[in-house]
Amino acid sequence: MVNPFYENQVLNNPKYTEVNLESYFKPKSKKLTGTAYKKRVLECFQRDNYTCRQCDRQYTEDNHALSPHHIKKRSQGRDDSLDNLVSLCTFPCHRKVDDGLLPNNFKN
Repeated sequence: MVNPFYENQVLNNPKYTEVNLESYFKPKSKKLTGTAYKKRVLECFQRDNYTCRQCDRQYTEDNHALSPHHIKKRSQGRDDSLDNLVSLCTFPCHRKVDDGLLPNNFKN
């Protein structure tokens, strides 16, 4: 037996389509912020030995020429897990990958 409240408020309401319900119950991706994100980025740089994964140029720890690249974009629902991050030099590699001029086929 279906709960009458559920039936009236959800099932018979046109704004609750199958797509809307699916997106409502879709698990949220875990996006880090602040200190937790900075720590994850540092883990990524250390894992990659402060080396750009595109051009293999190595940087020192205090050189800020590297930036984290999300293999699958956060806007596509991916998270900030270490397996979704790679180190790229900010210019030109990261910009070229984001602009589609270089392939985004990184694997960890």
